[in-house]
Amino acid sequence: MRRRTGTKKARRQFTPDEKATILRRHLGAALQDGRTQRGLAQSGAAERARLLAIEAQLPKEDAIIALVSEEHVALKKRSFAGRGACCS
Repeated sequence: MRRRTGTKKARRQFTPDEKATILRRHLGAALQDGRTQRGLAQSGAAERARLLAIEAQLPKEDAIIALVSEEHVALKKRSFAGRGACCS
């Protein structure tokens, strides 16, 4: 591995317009192609559908967590009931 001995090179700063130009040049005709844009829109719709399905499961999972937590607290109360004060 080679060590750098010179001064540190300053990072280049680009304006938003320059960044867009660089990206267009880098990606080429892919952004101009309608099929690519349709594919991106379809994958975005699929992602939204997946997120909606996951969000629909959340209330059920919350109810399960609440039930298990309630049972856990009840179990702890029963196990410590006869011991008196804990950790005084």
